[in-house]
Amino acid sequence: MHPAAKALREKLAAGRTVLGAMLVEFGGPAVMVATADAGFDFVLLDCEHGNANPRDVEITIDGGRTRPPSWPRPTAISRTIRPSCFA
Repeated sequence: MHPAAKALREKLAAGRTVLGAMLVEFGGPAVMVATADAGFDFVLLDCEHGNANPRDVEITIDGGRTRPPSWPRPTAISRTIRPSCFA
């Protein structure tokens, strides 16, 4: 399991508060680094209300390889993204 995902799971299991960001407009890997540097524990990429396509989502998630965990929304777009983005 990815170290950041493991840390998030451990915080939740311990009943600790976690901080997340929901991004509607995002443009590349720098946004993942910025949210991590700001102290967010996870990022939810809103692909339902924005104009994101699967490739943009992959590029953004790849930028957060080290931190924080991210999930695209809705789940349907997740099925079109290569699984390695979630490793």
